[in-house]
Amino acid sequence: PGTPIAAPVARGCAAGSPYPALPSRHPAGPPCSMRGFPGVWLLNDAVAIVGQPATRDGTTGPSVRLGVGQQAQFIFRVGTATRTGCNLPRPSSQVEVYPPGQTVPMRIPFTTGSCAISVQSVTAAK
Repeated sequence: PGTPIAAPVARGCAAGSPYPALPSRHPAGPPCSMRGFPGVWLLNDAVAIVGQPATRDGTTGPSVRLGVGQQAQFIFRVGTATRTGCNLPRPSSQVEVYPPGQTVPMRIPFTTGSCAISVQSVTAAK
């Protein structure tokens, strides 16, 4: 498949933890399927990994089939100091995402201070 295109979409905040959705649009080529958890890291301005990679939240969902222009998404939660009791949130300026089955990451501007992140399985975008 072509390189997915994504940008964060605000979905809400619970107990001090924002949880944006990251949609991924299939830009060109034959239909493709996506299933599972993306690999997600936060990066700083020097493009160095900040903290630990995202942990998995929930179970693997069904396969999502994408035609050109269709989108899949996943939700990730950013654990802030308020929620986790951590007194030293790490600043980041980007999120790096490896969609399931892909070896080329997407880097998306996303400024936050976090103590931990988690990610849910890919679903069809709403």
